[in-house]
Amino acid sequence: MRSMFILAGSALALSMLTGCAGTLVEPGHRGLLFDPKGGGLQQGVLQPGYYRHGICLFSSACPRVDDFDVTFSRRTEEIQAASVEGLPVTLTLTLVYRPIASELYQLDTEIGPPYYDEVIGPEFRSSARDVVAHHSYLELNKETRRSRTTSRRSFAGARRGATSRCRRFSSSAPSMRPRSRRR
Repeated sequence: MRSMFILAGSALALSMLTGCAGTLVEPGHRGLLFDPKGGGLQQGVLQPGYYRHGICLFSSACPRVDDFDVTFSRRTEEIQAASVEGLPVTLTLTLVYRPIASELYQLDTEIGPPYYDEVIGPEFRSSARDVVAHHSYLELNKETRRSRTTSRRSFAGARRGATSRCRRFSSSAPSMRPRSRRR
């Protein structure tokens, strides 16, 4: 019985010592090291690979890596807006975006990992509504029936506006693509 307690105690101590041993930054991702003992968030962007943090006893004192996906991501959203005549239009739009890898420190300190929900998403919806408000219902109806390449031209102004607003939040140029229109 005594050996069972020693074995259980050893297993617990070993798990506490190796619990914060390291972090894997996967390909297509970049990381920022937060080390509470080393001055907080480090400015250097971690490339893909395994990073050993060393031994720590308490998880609150362990270094951690904030992981960011720097590949192009897509979000499709339904946007409800009013045309220039005031008629309601529902569009399904797809946004393609990614963070700028060299500016991840600024992005993490100012906004954090949920940057899409806090900055890009609201700017995207606002820009799309602004574009729809400058077009007639008939024009929007024609645009959604044409090819996606033609439809992209109507949203070029929204893309320029969203790009300038999102650029200050370390996001590369968003691409807006209309998918469909519902009445």
